[in-house]
This record gives sequence, C-alpha cells and structure tokens, in this order.
Amino acid sequence: MYSKFNLSISDYFYNNELNRHLEIGKWIYEGYEALAKKSLKEFIYDNNHIDGTAMKNNWFQIEDVDIFISHSPQNITKVKAFAGWLYDEFNLTAFIDSCAWGYCNDLLKQIDDEHCKKKDGKTYDYDLRNYITSHVYMMLSNALTEMIDNTQCIML
Repeated sequence: MYSKFNLSISDYFYNNELNRHLEIGKWIYEGYEALAKKSLKEFIYDNNHIDGTAMKNNWFQIEDVDIFISHSPQNITKVKAFAGWLYDEFNLTAFIDSCAWGYCNDLLKQIDDEHCKKKDGKTYDYDLRNYITSHVYMMLSNALTEMIDNTQCIML
C-alpha cells in the first residue's frame, strides 16, 4: 500500500452530490447481482459432485475493476451512490464486496437443500453442512483476495 486515506462523506456531500449518482450505482450493483444468482445445477456432475472451480468462477467472478469497496451493511445506499459517482465523474469501476458476500447465503441454501438434508427432509446434517459451508467460505475468501489483488485501490 502506497498511501491511505480516511474518507468520511458528509451528509451534505452525499445529499447534494453523491445521491445524484445513485441510479448508476444501483445499475453497477445489479450487474454483479445478476452474475451471482445463476443456478447451482450448472455445476453439479451426474455423480453429484460439485465443480467448485467453475462455481467459484461463476459466483465470484474476477472482473477488471479499478476499486474494491468494502462496507458495513447500513451504508449500502451510500456505497452504491459513491460507486456511481466514481463511474460518472472518473470512469472508474468499483466492485462492492457485498455483491459476493450478500449472495453467499443463497448459494449455501441451494447446496444445503440439495445435498445436506437428512432423510426426513426437514432437517440438515450438521456435520455435512459445516463441511460445505467451510468450503464455500474458503472459495469466497480466495475470490475476494484475488479481486483485491487485481484492483488499484481498496476502500473500506
């Protein structure tokens, strides 16, 4: 890291400048969201093995982006507006980390429903579910690390 900044966006700047860019920020976010929502069935072989590499490449695609933005959940609207501002004003593309984290639970639910239910169909196998969850989070962690390595700037 060459330098660091403590960015604090005032309500005035958000309301009078960033908020005008919210729609383009939503469009950017929705593009990543669409990539994350593809069906799990595309990655399951006939023998019920899951192609983890293909799944990681699909769900957590490494895009050619300029800025990686990590944020707290309560700031998602401001972050989308900020990403839109960066794009409109500087032609910089931003990847918002919740695009990946936000859909990880959807992926886990699909896998759990398909592969971790007990014979009664109502409950999940605890050990199998923990095993699957650890693998999915490892794929996500690796994908986010690759994304960070491929960007020029990280904002937290």
